[in-house]
Amino acid sequence: MSFSANQGVLSTPPRIYYVNPLLLQGIDAWREVFDHAADTGFDRVLTAPLFDRGGERSVFASQDLNLLDPQLSLGSAVKYGVGRLAEAARKSGVALMMDLMLDGKAQDPKAGFHPVDPRRSPLDPAEPMTAMRAESQSRLLEEWTERLRGLTGLGISGYRVLGIDRIAPAAFKSLISAVREKADAQFLAWTPGTDFGARAAVKDTGFDGCFSSMAWWDFDERWFIEEHRVQAQLGWQIAFPEPPFARRIAHGTESREILERRAIRALRLAASLGGGLMVPMGFEYGAAAPLDPTHGNGAGLRGCAMILLSISPPKFALRTPRPARNAMRRPHRCGSSATPTDRFQHCCRLRWKTFVALRMCGSSCSTGTFGKVRPLR
Repeated sequence: MSFSANQGVLSTPPRIYYVNPLLLQGIDAWREVFDHAADTGFDRVLTAPLFDRGGERSVFASQDLNLLDPQLSLGSAVKYGVGRLAEAARKSGVALMMDLMLDGKAQDPKAGFHPVDPRRSPLDPAEPMTAMRAESQSRLLEEWTERLRGLTGLGISGYRVLGIDRIAPAAFKSLISAVREKADAQFLAWTPGTDFGARAAVKDTGFDGCFSSMAWWDFDERWFIEEHRVQAQLGWQIAFPEPPFARRIAHGTESREILERRAIRALRLAASLGGGLMVPMGFEYGAAAPLDPTHGNGAGLRGCAMILLSISPPKFALRTPRPARNAMRRPHRCGSSATPTDRFQHCCRLRWKTFVALRMCGSSCSTGTFGKVRPLR
């Protein structure tokens, strides 16, 4: 079984590094993340929405779509802030993508107090698009068409689209085609957790790829095969070792060795079976605390890693933090003069870089770290 892709905007399997923008503050923190992603082997950085939340809301519940969230310290103007991010990403050699939730606008605070339903995830919209009137849906789509044209013109290369089961397929087709009239943009459908019927309905709407639910597969149930069959017409089926904003693989009381093996196995499976790879920030540090859609310390990549690890101490690390941006790099040695820690960090770095940089070609490759591995057929 191979995860082939339709011919479209994407010509190679995407290698995506996913970030929570609340953990980054200022353009320098973003530059460090872009350099980190490129150095590790990724070609795209995907961020959760950057818009103003109007308080301690979820990043997926934007209060003002015309402003950036002040916690990001990128200025309030979308044109200025997003333009700087896209330019910084290009200089680092990666493309910048952003999450898209068409019905992700937060509840208007002037509408009065609305108690929080503890059964609902903070990622859920305040008002699903399916609950809107037809004229409201039409107006919302027109606004998003113009907004996405502007964001794409600023340098956003693509979007991970959430809530495909809450919007009519015809609306997606109209939106995607209208945006691409101005510039090429990649659209990836977030399919995990949606009905197979909803996935089949969007196969001809213009999506370049979707996401595999392999992270939840028990290696026994046949729904995984059925999912592959249903999603085969959606383009790349991108896999991930652990989903963003969810329980970490490193969470648990098992030993470091067991958790490390579990993470490496999940990473290898995601790259071997998936048509592309997405890794959430912190995974490479063995972080046990999940990304929080409502809170972030804004301390940058290394600060983010330290905070994550201090909340839930790591059991392993697949990647060692870089000493500083643009610092002179010394070659990693694994000879007799190296200490056990040096050898371990060296092997972790080689393992991670070899895996991410070489395994994404979608064909057989041979490496001394993992041996020869091929996609299942």
